[in-house]
Amino acid sequence: MENLNLEVKEGEEVLELGCGTARLSQFLLKQEKALELFALDLSPSMLSRACQNLAREKVSLILADASQLPFAEQCFDHIITSLSLHEMPTSARLRAIQECYRVLRKSGRLTVIEYRSPDQPFLKKIDSLLGLLEPSTRTEMLKRGLGSELKSAGFSLIKTRALGFGVFEVLWAVKP
Repeated sequence: MENLNLEVKEGEEVLELGCGTARLSQFLLKQEKALELFALDLSPSMLSRACQNLAREKVSLILADASQLPFAEQCFDHIITSLSLHEMPTSARLRAIQECYRVLRKSGRLTVIEYRSPDQPFLKKIDSLLGLLEPSTRTEMLKRGLGSELKSAGFSLIKTRALGFGVFEVLWAVKP
């Protein structure tokens, strides 16, 4: 993660979607202190741990469903999510992506870090074992293609980058 520039900028309003324990929020604040950062998760226990991890930081923690964001239209400059979309059933994931589109400002950015299907045979075997530990929604997301789901919601896909020996990828998208 340390070598990954998530392109957060001073003064931006940023939402971390599916924040879990808020490790990504901590990383974002190391990259840029002058953010207005919101961290959202559906799990009260995860938000409790996030609150402990962010005790000294100015971050708004929000208990909410990503498929029904409690925000007005066009209120964020950047939304970042890491390893949360694969946990959602397809219908909820598609609604969450549409909600991201709704709450992003024009030219707002969506950065997604998620699983991808590796290209190398050895890693494919490891990935299939990993798939046994993950929910079936992960396999479903990989088959459908996250990039095409982002495009279907109206996003323009800017670039992708493989991470972690090709098991993960970062997708950068923008709301035109």
